Amino acid sequence: LFGFSAGAYAAVEMFATGLVHFSGLGLGGVHGHGQSDLNSVPLTRKEDVTEKFQSFLARLGEHEGAGWIEVTHSKTDKQSPWEDAK
Repeated sequence: LFGFSAGAYAAVEMFATGLVHFSGLGLGGVHGHGQSDLNSVPLTRKEDVTEKFQSFLARLGEHEGAGWIEVTHSKTDKQSPWEDAK
């Protein structure tokens, strides 16, 4: 399965559920639900941001793996910070 940007996020959520078994996963411009910090989040959108990100990481941590996982992301991406993609 390959996803880019929002499609990559959707693919990661599917992967994290364990309901679908993947032989491989390709992700481009991936980002989690929320952000790891509030540095660039507008005041009107700050509620639950870091909690959502931690919840996303917890779901992802439950995956069962795949034969291969390939991820590509630009360090200069303005929408999905590099720190959140790592």
